[in-house]
Parts: sequence; C-alpha cells; structure tokens
Amino acid sequence: MQSKQELDSHIFKEFLQYDLASGSLWEIVEIFERHRANFREQVAQYEEDISKAKEELKSLREQILQSQKELSQKLSKKSSGAQTLDSNEAKNQIQKNEILENPPTQNPPLTQAPTENPLAPNTMQQKILELELENKRLSIELRDLKQEIQLEKRESELKNAHLDSQNASLNAPISPAPKAKKSKKVL
Repeated sequence: MQSKQELDSHIFKEFLQYDLASGSLWEIVEIFERHRANFREQVAQYEEDISKAKEELKSLREQILQSQKELSQKLSKKSSGAQTLDSNEAKNQIQKNEILENPPTQNPPLTQAPTENPLAPNTMQQKILELELENKRLSIELRDLKQEIQLEKRESELKNAHLDSQNASLNAPISPAPKAKKSKKVL
C-alpha cells in the first residue's frame, strides 16, 4: 500500500508535465486533490474487499469444520448403531421364525418403508465438497486482489521511475545563453 507521500509524489510528477501557461495554479491543486482522493478510495475499497474475503473465508472454514465434526459424529453413531443393528437383526430373525411357526390369521406382516435421512453421508459429503469449492474460489479471488494491488504498485513505481528519468533530463542545467556583445556605434 502506498503512503500518502508516495501518492502525492506520484501525482506531483504527473503535474510537472502540465503546461502552467494553460491553467491556473488552483486548477492544478484541485486536480491534485481529486487524484489523491481517488487513489485513497481505491485503496480503501481494496482493503475492504480483502477484509470481506478474509471474513467469508473464515466463516466457510468454520462451516467446513462444523460439517466435518457432524459427519464424524454421524459416522460414529452409525457404527455404534450398526452394532445395535446386529442385535436388532437377531431379534427380527427370531420374530420371523415365530411368525413362520405361528402364521397370523388376518394381519399381513408389516414391512418398514426405508426412511431417507436428510443428513446422510452422501449429502453431507456433497455439502462439504461445495463448501470446499467455495473456499477455494474465495481464496483465489483474494489472491487475485492481492496480485492486482501489487501490479498497480509496480506500475506506479515504473511510472515514477520513468517520470524521474524524464524530469532529470528536463532539469539538467542549461548553460546560460551567451550575452550579446554591446556594439559601439561610432559617430
């Protein structure tokens, strides 16, 4: 980020090429102030964009961590549930055997409809993938913003160097014009 003095010197160097005969000094000051305000707004906007991207990146990382925790908890519950399912399957097998031995007279056997868990591992995994993609997109956007700021800084430095070389050639000491010799008129 450029300091106030760097911005001022950059604009001032641009105005060294300004033709003083074509405008007043106050017009130059007005242009100078307008440029400085414009640069300050741009820098503030870049800083704001970067801070927003960082906040969003942080919240996405928190969401990803939370989703991963939930997924691991569900997997642990499912694995512990699988152990209870083994005992439930044994009970179901015993009940089926009893039904086969003593068939019911009027009621058909009840079958459970499979219920779909909205937080199934596949949907959680998909959600995690979406959050990771969003995280990557934001990190790329943040990187691009940083590179853009660095590029603008380099461009301004190159312009400053170019203007310095031009000013050095313009400000080179000019040898004074030879004085005209006074001629003596003889009468």
